[in-house]
Amino acid sequence: MRIKKTNGVGQVAIGGDPISLYKLTIYGDGYASSGVWTASDERYKKNIKPIDEALNKILKLNGKSYEYKTDEFKNFNFEKGTSFGFIAQDLSKILPEAVKIDSSGYYAVNYDMLIPILVEAIKEQHKIIDELKTKIDGNSDKLKSAQISTDINSVRSSIASLSQNAPNPFDQSTEIAYYLPESTQNAVLSIYNMNGNQLKKYVIDQMGQGTITINASELKSGMYLYSLIADGKEIDTKRMIITE
Repeated sequence: MRIKKTNGVGQVAIGGDPISLYKLTIYGDGYASSGVWTASDERYKKNIKPIDEALNKILKLNGKSYEYKTDEFKNFNFEKGTSFGFIAQDLSKILPEAVKIDSSGYYAVNYDMLIPILVEAIKEQHKIIDELKTKIDGNSDKLKSAQISTDINSVRSSIASLSQNAPNPFDQSTEIAYYLPESTQNAVLSIYNMNGNQLKKYVIDQMGQGTITINASELKSGMYLYSLIADGKEIDTKRMIITE
């Protein structure tokens, strides 16, 4: 192992000559059994600010796979085989703070600087995901409500119904609303006295939503029953009152 020290400058190199930009230059791999620690106490720092648009910065980066030119730069002891990382020249356009250029014009990357940006980018991404999830859940609820409404309307459209006449009581005329599915073959509205005797019968030709008008002059004052009969089945029976 060769260790070189540049007198008066305080630079140390292991395995080769010191590079003027750095206090310590290591040619080849390094290994630490207990980790490498970086001074990060808040008391050392000033101008502390949040990292803005972290996700936007990360999305602009392009990771690469590559091999070092070990034959051309033998003194650097580059590792052979495939490596993964960034091209420093590209990175300098997006995060210039993470790139340095030595006196020979060669670029170097501080990968540790990318970690806080990645953390904030992940947080931004999760915020976007949560907002989208909230919107999706809201739309899902709307879709469910719309589906329920559609289902109810579908059920209603397949079931005949008879409404209470309005106005009731009445002394001139009243309207009786009904609904009959389009598949109904025949239908009638019958009016009975309270003894169950049929007094009037209205043949219904209009399927779907419809109304029948009853004039008070057609009957005496009193209480009556009216029934909707569709395809031989009684759909419903209600009461109406005619006043003098």
